[in-house]
Amino acid sequence: MRRVVSAADVPPDATRAPVDYVRRVFDGYADRFEEHLIGLGYRIPGVMRSALREYLLNETDAGSVDPGIPALVGPVLDLGCGTGLAAVALADLPLGPWIGVDLSPRMLRQAAAKHLYAALHDGDIIDFLDGDPRQWGLILAADVLCYLGALEPLFAAMYPRLVPGSLFIGSAEALVGPYFGNGDWALGRLGRFAHAKDYVARAASAAGFTVRAMDAEVQRQDAGAPVDGFLIVLERPHAVH
Repeated sequence: MRRVVSAADVPPDATRAPVDYVRRVFDGYADRFEEHLIGLGYRIPGVMRSALREYLLNETDAGSVDPGIPALVGPVLDLGCGTGLAAVALADLPLGPWIGVDLSPRMLRQAAAKHLYAALHDGDIIDFLDGDPRQWGLILAADVLCYLGALEPLFAAMYPRLVPGSLFIGSAEALVGPYFGNGDWALGRLGRFAHAKDYVARAASAAGFTVRAMDAEVQRQDAGAPVDGFLIVLERPHAVH
């Protein structure tokens, strides 16, 4: 993986990783993706689980018809779902039905084999959001923003697709120096983008979101060192009458 990504032709001034590049990399990586990430101490699905229990499911429990049975939250859109690791980590929570979108057909085949998704779509996540009129009770993006530099297009496409009062939960890698770029985001040596926390908050607010949380979290290890990042929890607020 390191050799493929390091050699990728991602222009230094690119605002996102090229679609064909991402598809090629992950199609070639699908069979060993999960083993590799687990070996790197990948933490995001578990961190998402904690955030869901804190920011969504506890509140939802209070509105359940039966106090002992949490209300189902959904439908859930898993952007950049990959092999379905997030769905596996969250499968026992009252979420669903699950819909996944990813650029890599081979990753999607791995996700389908888990039998956790009601449907899986092969395509670009922003194109999917722009073209599908459904609204979602929850949108997730685990380890996806690192393939986007500018986040405004994603947030603008996502906002109208969330039911008012529902959440987006995603992860981002933290922009730490030294780096080249505009101070908001920068392309790293492995073809992944890192983001400044205040930029993510500004871009989300400009799209209309309320920032519920942006908590520092180690994403995984890289060459034995922690990869710093943060978990993002955004809410599409209810309309003010």
